[in-house]
Amino acid sequence: MDRDRSVRIASLLASALVGLLWAANYPLRFLDAAAVVLAHLMVGAGIALVLPPLARRLALRAPGGAAVLIGVLLLFAVPVLLSELSLAALPRSLRVAAVLVAGGGLLLLGLGAGRAGRVACALTGAAMLALLLPLTGDHADRLPSRPTVEVRRSDPAAERLVVIGIDGADWSVIDPLLEKGELPNLARLAETGVAGILESTEPTFSPVVWSSIFSGKTPEKHGITEWRVAHAANRRAAMLWEMVAGAGLTSVVVNVPGTWPPGRIRGALVSGFPIPGVVRKLPGIEGSQYLGTVVAPTDRDGLVPTVLADRDGEGRLRAEVAIGEALPEPRSRFRHYAIDVLLRHRLLSTVTRRVSVRIDPSDGKTPKRMKIDGRDLELAEGAWSGWLATDISGVGTVFKVRRIGDDTLYLTPPFQDPEAPLFPFTSSPELGRVISEREMYVVEGAGWKGAVDSDLDNALFEHLVQVEEQHVDGTRAAASMISDWSLLIYVFTVTDRVSHGFWHVHEPESRGGARGENAEPGPRVRDAYRFVDRRMGRLLGEIGEGATVVLLSDHGFQADPSAGYGGHRIEGIFVASGPGIRPTDERITLSILDVTPTLLALLGFPVATDMDGKVAEQVLGNDRQSGFIPTYERESDPAHSSETSIDETTEEQLRSLGYLD
Repeated sequence: MDRDRSVRIASLLASALVGLLWAANYPLRFLDAAAVVLAHLMVGAGIALVLPPLARRLALRAPGGAAVLIGVLLLFAVPVLLSELSLAALPRSLRVAAVLVAGGGLLLLGLGAGRAGRVACALTGAAMLALLLPLTGDHADRLPSRPTVEVRRSDPAAERLVVIGIDGADWSVIDPLLEKGELPNLARLAETGVAGILESTEPTFSPVVWSSIFSGKTPEKHGITEWRVAHAANRRAAMLWEMVAGAGLTSVVVNVPGTWPPGRIRGALVSGFPIPGVVRKLPGIEGSQYLGTVVAPTDRDGLVPTVLADRDGEGRLRAEVAIGEALPEPRSRFRHYAIDVLLRHRLLSTVTRRVSVRIDPSDGKTPKRMKIDGRDLELAEGAWSGWLATDISGVGTVFKVRRIGDDTLYLTPPFQDPEAPLFPFTSSPELGRVISEREMYVVEGAGWKGAVDSDLDNALFEHLVQVEEQHVDGTRAAASMISDWSLLIYVFTVTDRVSHGFWHVHEPESRGGARGENAEPGPRVRDAYRFVDRRMGRLLGEIGEGATVVLLSDHGFQADPSAGYGGHRIEGIFVASGPGIRPTDERITLSILDVTPTLLALLGFPVATDMDGKVAEQVLGNDRQSGFIPTYERESDPAHSSETSIDETTEEQLRSLGYLD
């Protein structure tokens, strides 16, 4: 009987230890972590009850070692194995059967090792760990380089090609600004080259359309068909920068929507949105992690969540701001199938990060003194803090604060620390370090739906512009790092964000005169275009003369009265100037599917016959057709043929941006 008790104790200790390790592996709240340990102890108690009579019947040489091994196999190996299997699509009965088969097989393995002795138990455990390690991996690793067909490049018209996307750009905004001389850089390109309408296709979702633009193929062919599959691993078609790599050309690609996770390319790639967030949605607070938070002494009627600050005995306002739950991501490479399911259904909760806020009473000075998350600040009304770093259960994040009133603050959403990203967003770690040296690089800004919050229209616009400035600086850094590039692609997204959020003040009549029947158009949309023109001019000035420049948008914009925001329309813009371009005063019309065939012709590459577009001959200075090839994709490319869906934080991000209901 003493031997039976030793077996029971060994089983309980092994189960408790495994439970503690799993609880520590996830950023769980204390009570939820305790529940995980208790659940493992209950399984261990069941093993302790059943194992002693089995050990006597089977005459195990090492019943204690078998007890420990069985506990580890059932409570560690089974959850890890199940997490690596695609069980979500299976009926519940088959999932239960998979659990029983896996558990039964490992139970027999443990009993067999127990009959062989302690050494066999130890070796079996070590072998199982060695087998599990290769099955697990980084959930956000970079994609491998796409294998493309190698081609011979003929005499190119463009030695260096710069493609600048202006997401959502529309001639209805640009033309009045051109007439007033307020877009000098765009005007110069249009006057020395060709301009026209670029017709998009439905659906006009950014990752879908940009994937069509840079592949020359319809969504059904390239694989990015809607928001929920806007994941680069789903793209089956080669992109322009991958095509030209086959002839040894180097590319710099920054902020193209739909390019996360980043792929390893010949050159440098910085992913565009959508990209997962670093915090989880707070229950009951809509959009909390993508709209930001307002701290105020009184309640207010606004879309962005408000945290009320209480005044203490010294007249200071104090508040604790919950900026989001920690992501339900394990700290190690091992995942527990059951814990993941419970977290996904919010039956277990992760740690909530709270930031302390203290606002001192006014002392007659213009800047107001305050303390945010332990940092002393002084902010005048309308001023921004620098980036403030904070830790969310081991994940580095950054946020900013803006004073929007006498005793009212706006805290931006938290973003991942680019110097130690949770989700890699560059094609190489070295590139990530280079672009972070200039300025804090933020992949995504706050949700534009917050523009209808009257307290935050200035703050939101300024924040979106600041993020775009960082993107442009990141492009300059990447271009400096890869100085021998032949293709540079950058997409401005601030025009899309601002047009969505502020179209109701750009065209007040689109909301039935909600801001006054005779209201003048608001400046925000036009300000965004002016900003883009200035930053584009600076970027092109650093590149220098001799490059062929192409500007284009994925769609245009118009009022969407039913939603209360700006909405997409099919007609976008196209401008091209420089070597290889035929200047004309007439505006042409071409399809987004014609972009890549035309750019390939400019660069001296053949066009693939499996593309859905054609070379826009009216754009080129002469017949630049460089022949045809069947395709740029190789037949077998398993790394780019998955069916990966975006995660829950990305879905919430897209809701805050108004793209998902």
